[in-house]
Parts: sequence; C-alpha cells; structure tokens
Amino acid sequence: MEGIVLLQIPDFYRSKTLILTRYYLLIEEGTLAETLIKEMDSWQDLTPYDKNMLLHIKGEFFINYHQEHYKAISYLKLIDITYYNNPEYYYHLAVAYHCMDSRVLTYYYANKALTFFSKTHSFTRIIETEMLMLIQVEQEEHFDPKDSGYPRLIEMADNYGLTEQKAKLLYNYAYHQFRTGSYDRALEYYRQSLEIRKPTNSLYLMSLEGYLNASTKLGVASDKELLRLAKKGFSLANKLNEPMLKHFFHLHILKIQNYRDQYFNYLETIVYPLFKNMGYGTAAEAYEIKLFDYYTEKGEMELANKYALPILEKYRKNNELV
Repeated sequence: MEGIVLLQIPDFYRSKTLILTRYYLLIEEGTLAETLIKEMDSWQDLTPYDKNMLLHIKGEFFINYHQEHYKAISYLKLIDITYYNNPEYYYHLAVAYHCMDSRVLTYYYANKALTFFSKTHSFTRIIETEMLMLIQVEQEEHFDPKDSGYPRLIEMADNYGLTEQKAKLLYNYAYHQFRTGSYDRALEYYRQSLEIRKPTNSLYLMSLEGYLNASTKLGVASDKELLRLAKKGFSLANKLNEPMLKHFFHLHILKIQNYRDQYFNYLETIVYPLFKNMGYGTAAEAYEIKLFDYYTEKGEMELANKYALPILEKYRKNNELV
C-alpha cells in the first residue's frame, strides 16, 4: 500500500489511513494507531462508512490501550450498521461489557458476533467469541464444572495451530479452576499457558500473575520463590509499561512479605480507585469485600460500611415487600 502513489489522493488516503490504523491495532502498535486517530479527528465531511469505521477504531483503541470501557462503549454504540456492514464490532462491544462485569450484555453481543464469524469462517474469532460466552456462563451459580467447554475449544485451537488462542483458553481455564478451588489444576494450566507465551508480551504477565496466585494458594512454593516470581512480574510489567499488572505484582510483593497494613493502604489508595474508575466491576467488587473485611476486623465500621454500600446498592431490589 505504501508504494501506491494513487493512495495519496484525498479520498483514497482516508480509506488507506482507516485500514492502516486497524492494522496497527491488530499488530498491537498502539502508539502508531493513536497518532493516526488524532490525525483523523481533524477530518471534515466524512462519508457515513468512514465515520462509522472511525467509531469502531476508537472503540477498539480505548478498550485495548486505555481500558476506558465506558468511553469505548459510547463510541461503539454510535455505529450505524446500515452504513457499516461489519458486525465484528459486536465482538468489541462484548469485550467492553465483559470488562464491566455486565454478563447479559456480554453474552448478547458475543452471540451476535459469533453468528457473523461463523458465516465468514473466521475460526480464530469463533474460538475467542465462544470463550467469551463460556466465561459468562461459568460464572452462574448453577453451572456444573463438568460441562465446561474449554477442553473442546483447546483441542480446536490445537488442531488449527492457533497457539495464541490456545494460550488464552489455557489461561481462562486455569482461572476457572482457580475459582472452583482446584488450585493444583489451575497451576498446571497457568504453567502450560506460560510455556506458549513470550515474556515480551503482556499476556505472559497475566499468566505469570495467575501462576503466582495459584502457587500462593497451594502453598507448594517457598516465600523466597514466590517473592522472586512477584519481583520478576513487577519488573516485566514496568518494562512493558503495564500499570495494572504492575499494581497486581506490587500487591503480591507486599502480601508475601506480610506487610498487611501497607498492602491495604496501597489497595485502598491506588488500586481500588483505579479499577473503580476504569469500570472493572468484578475486580472492584472483590477489593470492596477485602476492604470491608479488613476494616470490620479493625472495628472501624464506618469505613467498612463505605465499601459494603456499593455491593448492597448493586443487589438492591426494585420491588420491596410490604
């Protein structure tokens, strides 16, 4: 494309820039994508198709590089499918709602995306979308772990040679095992996902954090080994400029060294507000419970109730009994 002179003509140039930006998002070149997004924001009189494609690009960008899921959804919801016949954006809507712990809307949009990916035989996206839908189902109280679809999807990814998708599936299957208390299985699946991923990738850090978490729960590793893994993760997160994972590993370091008050101070002042503002509902609720327990134990009930209130409001029923 770069060698085609005609693409410098204004109408062609716009199409080329839109496609190039999506390509940069695909290969995880966020800085290059952001530069082009800023340029495109100054464009005037966009065609309906170009306008909607730019909305799609912005939605994907804010999910992947700023974790601003409210903003991402605001862009994606403005897309008019009449002018932009690319239902792929339903997948990105599903991802954004998943990060906000909105299971019903996640499943709804993932299902719409799956229909599109099935028609276009996009096996990579079929696996990723089915995995996203499975995550929503397995969080239901009545879900039987024996019904998990992960083994089937892992085998499918293996058959098609989709190593990155296999790593994602192993990671999510490990997390599922962790949530059900099968820490030994979780540790093994985290280990397998680590073997596939490269240390230069943020996804490697996610698998490492899960492996560290499972190791801590199992109690099979010494504090010295756990601290080594935590510091390795912190260093890599700092090098890769992954602030969220950096916070996770810092919490591990404080916890392993039994710096309890420092742990909760860091959690309360840095990590919890960040996750709350970014719309990470599941993580925010988990830390609200931790902070509630901490202040209850200390007898500081006013502070404890402060963290209980958001959860109570979430589950408050509209219909009250007499």
